[in-house]
This record gives sequence, structure tokens and C-alpha cells, in this order.
Amino acid sequence: MQSACQILPRFLQLNLLVLLWSLTGILGEYLSLEPAALVFWRTAIASGMFYFFCRLKEPHLLRISRKNLFTALIAGFLLGVHWLCFFGAIAVSNVSIGLAGFASTALFTALLEPLIEKRRPNPSHLTLAAVVVLGIALIGGAKTSVPNSVLGLSIALVGAALAAAYSILSKNLVVAAVPGPTMMAYQIPAACLTSLLAILVIPAFDFQLPQSTDWIPLLILALACTFGAYLWFARLLKHLSAYTINLAINFEPVYGFLMAAALFHEHQALTPTFYLGAVVIVIANVLHSRQPQ
Repeated sequence: MQSACQILPRFLQLNLLVLLWSLTGILGEYLSLEPAALVFWRTAIASGMFYFFCRLKEPHLLRISRKNLFTALIAGFLLGVHWLCFFGAIAVSNVSIGLAGFASTALFTALLEPLIEKRRPNPSHLTLAAVVVLGIALIGGAKTSVPNSVLGLSIALVGAALAAAYSILSKNLVVAAVPGPTMMAYQIPAACLTSLLAILVIPAFDFQLPQSTDWIPLLILALACTFGAYLWFARLLKHLSAYTINLAINFEPVYGFLMAAALFHEHQALTPTFYLGAVVIVIANVLHSRQPQ
């Protein structure tokens, strides 16, 4: 019998994966945990799953060179701080604000990648970055009834920049032929340690145990949106072009906006100016994905 991954068209699989990732912000709203504790428990559970997956399937997947290990740990640290910023932005504002900032990740990648790789930036990428700045300005200037909307957007933008840096380092690992499960088996524990360090060092963060009502959304977040989603993504990377993947992932904020409006009625607290800014950012991302890579 064929598996679902063999039966479903790959483009449909990719869009289902993006929809699954869009649930992260929604699930965060249902959890009583503060951002650092949320990231800790999410990554702790997923870390165990990645370890046992590699150990039981192919033990050699846990082997990695020192150079690649260092890159994976740094990338995991960036991923951990990114998640702290993402859930922190949602905590101080709402899901839509957090997703609006996250929508700028692809453009941050276009700006940071030339700096890291020491090459000249693409003029068209700089133009699209200016368009994203316009969208962010529209969102930040929108008069909404959402508390701390500017603060939430600022935190989300920092998280987007970190996500861009994480993706660049992960790309280097892929180029170095590091398998997806191996990469995640070290990145996710590094993100877990990052969240634990934040709890120990930053007074505003406290260690919390999940309440009984937290376990179902937490397990969905850790097992489906982290462990399962990243394994699924690694499999799709073998078959889909960068254009197709980037185009689909750029619509994660759109799916998130729609779910937040349906579940939390956030559209009542947001103005047309906010959504205009969000549309500008999404259009810029789509235009970026259509350019030759």
C-alpha cells in the first residue's frame, strides 16, 4: 500500500505542510505557557523524537563532523531565539501582528545572504526590501485596538531576521550533504538549551510546567508542527524546486491571518491599513520568489 506522501501530489503536500506550520501561532494562543517555557517544552519533546527517530531508523544519522556540528548548533541557537521572538510577539500583541512581521523573513534572507557570502547584493532584491519596509510602515502606523502592536511588530521583525540567518546556515549544511534528520537532531536540542538559558538569565522569563489543558496543543505543536513537519519538509526538498517551495512558504502568514480571524476574531481589532501593509509584504515575497535564484 502506498503512503500518503506517495499518493498526494507534491505541490499539495507542500501547501498542507505550510498550513501545518501556520498552526504554530494559533496553538501558542491556546497555551498558558509563557514564550520561553513554551519553546522549551516544544523543543524538548521534539528533540527526544528526533533522537529516537535517528537511533532507531539509522544510527549513523547521528554522526556529524565537528565543523558541521558547530554550524548546526549555531543555527539551532538562532532558531531558538527566533521562536522566542515569534511567540513573544504574539504574547505582547496578537497572532496577526506576529505573522505580519514573520512575513518579512524571505526579504531579510535576500539582504543577509550577500553579506554572509561576501558578494554584491542584487539590486532587485534591495528594491523588494524597500517595498517590504513600506508594508511594515503601514502595519506599524495602523491605528488598531491591539495592545503593544508596534512592540509586537518590532519583536517579530527581529525574529524574522534571525529566521533568515538560520535558513542561510541550514542551506550551508544542506550543501555540505548533511541529512535533514541529522541537522534537526542537533539544531532542535540547541534551540531547547537556548530557551532554557533564557529562562535562567532573563528575569522576565519563568520556568513553568504545562497545565493539564496545555498538553494536547503542546503535543500537536511538538510532534506535528516540529518533528513531523521538518521531516516532511526534508523529504519534499528532494523533489521540489526552490521556486515552488518559496512561493508556497510565502503564504504561511496568509493562512495564519485567516485562521486567527476565524478563531479569535482578530479582524475586528485590525484596520484596512494593517491588511494593506500585510498584502504589500506578501506581494513583495511572491515577486521575490519569481525571480531567478
